[in-house]
Amino acid sequence: MPGRGGTELAGRVRTVSPLLPVLLMTGYTEEAITRTGERPLDEQIIEKPFTLSTMLEKIPTALATKPR
Repeated sequence: MPGRGGTELAGRVRTVSPLLPVLLMTGYTEEAITRTGERPLDEQIIEKPFTLSTMLEKIPTALATKPR
């Protein structure tokens, strides 16, 4: 997304729908995102490349995570 990151978009959407589950997709490792402070703690991350089975594991976790 030119000029906008996924965490920013998730934050904007949550102003309208605060309970919306979020699954961030990234090419960076989860460690790198957490280290930079750009990852809200209540959002799930899936790292690219990923398999269909990994995505199918992450989606229920994201749906079950309650936003803070």
